[in-house]
Amino acid sequence: MLISQKLRVISQLRISSKNLIRIRSKIGSHVIDTNQTCQIYNCNLNETLIHILFKCPLYLTLRNQYLSAILESTIVNSTKLNQLLIPQSVTQLNNLYFYVIEALKALKH
Repeated sequence: MLISQKLRVISQLRISSKNLIRIRSKIGSHVIDTNQTCQIYNCNLNETLIHILFKCPLYLTLRNQYLSAILESTIVNSTKLNQLLIPQSVTQLNNLYFYVIEALKALKH
């Protein structure tokens, strides 16, 4: 997988709007309406980037596998989101990319 393809996916997260997250990747196109409530585990939180990347119980195993080194603290805010979406190494880029791809696959099922 080319780094440019991984950067494209991460860039799409960065430029997502307040109301929609649009991601095109090797597994297809995905549109997530951030005004919709997450139906997983009846958590009743909106499907925002913060919810998907940091909070949704559906992705806990993926977060532990791919993002645990990046998410050192449990404080979740827009600063932490910005730090996550600006990978500081190829390893961080790979981990974030694979997290997003696997989360999208899980979301489809």
